[in-house]
Amino acid sequence: MYQLLGIETNASTQEIQRAIARQELYKTLSPEAINKCKAYLLNAENRQRYDLKLFSEHPELVHHQTNAHLNENKQQSNTVFKKGFFIGFSVATLLGGSIWGAQYLYDQYRAKTILESIEEQKTVFSTSIEQAYLPSSEVKPGSLRRQIFSLMQEQESIQKDLVLNLPAAEGVQYDFSSLVLSVYLNGNGLPSSLKGYKMEYFPSYENQTLTWKCVSNLSDEIRPKNCLRQIQPMTKEKILKNIFEAELNQLKQQSSQPDLAKPLDTSTGNNFIPPITNECTKFQEKLKQKQFDVFAAGAYSGQSSEYQIDSSGHQAHWMDVSVMHNKPVVLILGAYEPSIWRIKWEPNTVIVGVVLTGYHDQKILGLPKSVPVLTTTSQKNECGANYVSSENAGAVNQLSKSILKQDIKSLVLAKNGQALIGNITAQTPLTMSSDTTLEQIIDKNMPLAGRKGIEQAVQKGLLRPALPADLKQWQKAYDQAHNVHRPPIVGEERPQNGSYLLRGGDSAYVILKPMTIPAGLYGAHSVEFLLPKGIQKPSGNLGHSTIYDLSNGQCYGPHPKCLRQ
Repeated sequence: MYQLLGIETNASTQEIQRAIARQELYKTLSPEAINKCKAYLLNAENRQRYDLKLFSEHPELVHHQTNAHLNENKQQSNTVFKKGFFIGFSVATLLGGSIWGAQYLYDQYRAKTILESIEEQKTVFSTSIEQAYLPSSEVKPGSLRRQIFSLMQEQESIQKDLVLNLPAAEGVQYDFSSLVLSVYLNGNGLPSSLKGYKMEYFPSYENQTLTWKCVSNLSDEIRPKNCLRQIQPMTKEKILKNIFEAELNQLKQQSSQPDLAKPLDTSTGNNFIPPITNECTKFQEKLKQKQFDVFAAGAYSGQSSEYQIDSSGHQAHWMDVSVMHNKPVVLILGAYEPSIWRIKWEPNTVIVGVVLTGYHDQKILGLPKSVPVLTTTSQKNECGANYVSSENAGAVNQLSKSILKQDIKSLVLAKNGQALIGNITAQTPLTMSSDTTLEQIIDKNMPLAGRKGIEQAVQKGLLRPALPADLKQWQKAYDQAHNVHRPPIVGEERPQNGSYLLRGGDSAYVILKPMTIPAGLYGAHSVEFLLPKGIQKPSGNLGHSTIYDLSNGQCYGPHPKCLRQ
C-alpha cells in the first residue's frame, strides 16, 4: 500500500492523508484501493497489524525504515528536543523546580520554532511565485489584475510543483487554493497553543508591489506581529475585490497627476485639451439625455454550453436574463467565464443599453441591433472590468458610476445561469429579438466543447476509441522509458497499463490527425489521448485530460508523474 501511494513505510499520518488526497484528485488508483489504504493506514491499530505482517514478510523494509528515519530525523529532533527541554527545565527549576513550568516553556519554545519555520516557507513561496510565475514586474494599467489572474491560471501547478514540496514541520500542512496559501495546524505532535488553528497568506498590493498578507485565528499571545487577527475566512472574491480597488486607486492617482511629458503650448496661449474618444465615451454619448435605472446581473459562470466564443480554451456558458421594469433600463451583465447572454423582456419594458463585463469574452443574444452594447472585459479593457458577485458588488457599482454616472438600483445573482430582474412569474409574457444569431457569435474555427467536441473529432476522423492493443502499446512504451521489467501477473483483474497512469475504458482515444483539444475537459468530462509515433501533438487546453505519447513513454497533463504540456 505504501508503494501504491508513493510514500515511505515510516510516513506520518499527514503524509498518508496527503498521498491519498492526491490519488483521489488524479484518480490514479481505483476507489477500492483507496478505501483499503484509508482503512489500513489511517487507523492506528490496523496500521500496526499491517506493518507487522509487512515487515515479517519483507524484513529488509524494517532496516530501511529504521536507517532512513534515524539518518533524517535523529540529529534535528535531538537538537530541538534537547534545546527546548533544557531551556524549559532550567528556567522552571529556577522558579521552583516545577515540571509543569518546564513543559509549558518547552511548548512555547516549540511553538515559536514552528511559527518561524512557517514564516521561512512563506518567504520561499513568495520568492518562487515572483520568480517563476510573475516574470513581469512592470506596473501599468491592468498589470495588477493580470498578475492575479495569472496566479489563478497557474494555481494547480503552484500547488503541485511548489507548495507540496515545501518542507513542513510535523503536524503542519500547506495548501494553495482560491489564491490563498493556507497553513493547517492539525497534527497530533503540535503544542496545544497551535493545534487546531490555521494561518492564511493572501496576495495584496502595497505601493504597486505584490505582498502576501497574513491572517490567523491564533491567540493574540502567540500570533506573529505581522499577522492580523482573522474574523472570517479569506475568499477569492474578497481578494479580487481588493485588487480591483487597488487598481482603481492607481488609475485615480495617475489621472490626478499633471502630464509632465506633454507641456502646455505656452507659445500660442492655447491650453485646450481635446476630449478623448473611445468605446466608453461613445457608449455614454448614445445614452446622453436619457433617463434610466441600472440593474446588474451575473455570476462567476452559468450553464456549460458546447460552444467556444474566444481563444481562451474555456467553453462558453449560457446566461439567461429576463427583465421587467416600469422605467427604461440599462443592464450591467458580468461573468468570469466566457458567456453567451440570452436576453428576454416583458413587452412594456424598454432596454436602452447593455454593458457586458467580466474576465473572458462576453456575447449577447436577443437584443435588437438598435440597442447599444458596450463590451469591457479584462481582455478588452477601456472602461474597467469585473464580474458580478456579492463580493464584487461595490466594485460593480463603481463601474456603473464610472460609465453610467449613477448607482445600481439592484444587483441580481444568477443561479444556475438564470437571473430574473423584476417581478417575473411563469405567466409573464416575454419576448426577444432574432437580430443576432448563435452562428454569428460562436468561434467556427474552434471545435465544440466538452464531450460533444470529442464526438465531433471522432466523426471527422481526428480520433478513434482506444483498443486493448493500444493500451498494451502504451504499457510497453512506458516500461521501456522507465526501465521497468514487468513479469506476467497471475490473477490480476485490472489490465496492466503503464503503472496505472492510464485508466482506459470508454474515455481513451487515439489521435489520428493534427487537432485542437476541445475546451471544457475537466473532472468527469476529462479523457485520455494516446499519441502514436509521427502524429503531431494537439494544441488547445487539456483541462484535466492527459496525453500519452506512445513514441517515448512520456505523458503530458495534470498527473504528478506527467509533464506539463
